[in-house]
Amino acid sequence: MTSIKEQAAISRLLSFLQDWDNAGKVARSHILDNFIKTNQGKTSPELEQEFSQGASLFLVRLTTWLRLIYMTGSCLDKLLQSIGIFLSAVSSNRYLIEFLEVGGVLTLLEILGLEEIKEEDKKESIKLLQVIANYGRKYKELICESYGVRSIAEFLAKSKSEETQEEVQVLLDSLVHGNPKYQNQVYKGLIALLPCASPKAQQLSLQTLRTAQSIIGTTHPSIVECVLKVLRTMHLEVQYEVGFEQAVMKEQLAKCILTPARWKRRQTCAWTLPEAHFSHVASRWQSRGSEDPELGLGFPKALGAKKLPQIQQDCGVASPASPTHTLHGKKVLGKVQEGDGGKRKRLGSRGSLLAWWGRGRLEHQASPGPLPFNSHRADQDLVNYDVCQALLKGLVELLIPSVRETRKLQPKIPSDSLVPQLTAHLPVFLQQAAAAKAIGVLARSNTSIAEEMLHLRVVHSLLAAMGNSDHCNSQRQASLTLEYFVQMFPVVEENVRRSMGEELYQLFLSNAEDLYMKIDSIQADILAANKVNVSKVLHQSGVPRSNTTFYLEAHDKDQLDYISFFQKEDMEGKE
Repeated sequence: MTSIKEQAAISRLLSFLQDWDNAGKVARSHILDNFIKTNQGKTSPELEQEFSQGASLFLVRLTTWLRLIYMTGSCLDKLLQSIGIFLSAVSSNRYLIEFLEVGGVLTLLEILGLEEIKEEDKKESIKLLQVIANYGRKYKELICESYGVRSIAEFLAKSKSEETQEEVQVLLDSLVHGNPKYQNQVYKGLIALLPCASPKAQQLSLQTLRTAQSIIGTTHPSIVECVLKVLRTMHLEVQYEVGFEQAVMKEQLAKCILTPARWKRRQTCAWTLPEAHFSHVASRWQSRGSEDPELGLGFPKALGAKKLPQIQQDCGVASPASPTHTLHGKKVLGKVQEGDGGKRKRLGSRGSLLAWWGRGRLEHQASPGPLPFNSHRADQDLVNYDVCQALLKGLVELLIPSVRETRKLQPKIPSDSLVPQLTAHLPVFLQQAAAAKAIGVLARSNTSIAEEMLHLRVVHSLLAAMGNSDHCNSQRQASLTLEYFVQMFPVVEENVRRSMGEELYQLFLSNAEDLYMKIDSIQADILAANKVNVSKVLHQSGVPRSNTTFYLEAHDKDQLDYISFFQKEDMEGKE
């Protein structure tokens, strides 16, 4: 038999439920206000005690009313908050199952697509979906199986409230974690959001994409075109996120350009440097007074006072006193003898002569250093190589806007020659400036990427962008990026000097960042109409892409003969 207290509690519960059943919209709104105020943050046992072990009876009334009125939007925010109290309570698994059994997830997703529903009501729906997703993988899969990714992504693109959009980002981030079955679906949904008209949605999508990219490990081909189109935006916060997205892809780009076959040759090949070549590289680094982390061996200012023999000894370069050295900790067995013109010829192994100063690192035998990049997954297909090539090629192509794009953005009515044309804010020129900056970031981050872009005629395109007098930021960004290529690769320096002419080239060297303010229209036309083709020069020299850097530092005929000798020897060895 029940006690008097239990009977009184049951009587109060029945009275409360009867009041709810008989109440209209206004009365029910007051009931919900009191419920939210008195039960916020309570646990499941506390709710059961409040409702005399009959809390589920009130929850089922709330879910039933939700399905009846969600299309009208009456008291929807309070109703969703009340359901949220049940679902977010500690030890509330029973409430969650009861809510899901009546189609709660489908109802919440449908609310997001209704135009007549207020933004605040949709925000509460997103919060409930967050609570459900936080229960674990099974519930994340349930949301995705209910076409939740598409509904959530569409709502993010159409939402006008930044606070609501940030809540959506939290939900998408939750769905991409711990959801291996549908994480690719979320990843593709984020990519589909990039072309949307909402800058905030683009920014949040790019932020979440960085996380999704690291979780999934592979790159979808469609991301290249979408990311490049986002570069047209006039919103700096979106440009900032695009830069971070490129930074995430930076390491993957390096891994896919340096293929496993090249990495194997990089570890096993034996090579030596001519003394003239070593002196040239040492002098260049001494003048810079810096150390590039991508080059295995740099020359900081502290080495500037050392003499060449001492530097060679510190770096492990072969000398009469030490006829052997190591490459990445492996002993090189070939002997070295002096040849005509001060060249050094290698005897012994006929392995491929892979790289110059940046692609291989000479290390002292007693202290082998670590590998230059994390290669434990280099043999896996982390990134589609075509995607990497497409990204680099797309960035270079954006430096020279097509005639069709520029004409499409011109005014339809005749323009007055006395009125300046405001073309500086054309999206295509914003895209051009952003592409020039992105190329500089990627090139500085990895020498292999810079070499790959030389074959895509990046120098020609950067010079053309420097001649775009309609957009000063394009000129500035292109000039800064070209300055790096000129400093890094002598073959670029030679061709740029020849194309610019001595006067303009010296002006460029003096201050590349402010060059656009000092050139006249004739000099701008010279830059825009340049015929520089470094890729052709490399091709005519018979240097394949994998050996690009080997040619880049060869100034004189002796060094070119030196390179050709070992390339010919390598071909004879294969025969």
